[in-house]
Amino acid sequence: MLELLSTLINNRTFGFWQSVLGEIAAFFLIYLFFQKNGRDERGRAIIGKASIVATIYFIIITTVIAQVFQYAFPIEYFDVYVWGNSIQFIFNTVIIVEIVAILIFRKLQ
Repeated sequence: MLELLSTLINNRTFGFWQSVLGEIAAFFLIYLFFQKNGRDERGRAIIGKASIVATIYFIIITTVIAQVFQYAFPIEYFDVYVWGNSIQFIFNTVIIVEIVAILIFRKLQ
């Protein structure tokens, strides 16, 4: 599993496609923020709850990734691709978690 992770995290093509996914997810999240039903009290409450969920996820995933990288990769292994792909992965997953939380909370209300 760590070999697959190290291969992906050090791949330039993987980083490119992560950035494309991140841009699409960011635009979709901004679209959800500015939708008509996001402007009232309930819409802002849903976005607030989803942001709290995404923040909790961010805290957990950054801690896990820091621990995995600390023990899995030697210090001389880190380069620009490892750092860039890692940050992009965290960004993408946090945005996707927030989008999913917004959609779930809208269905519940």
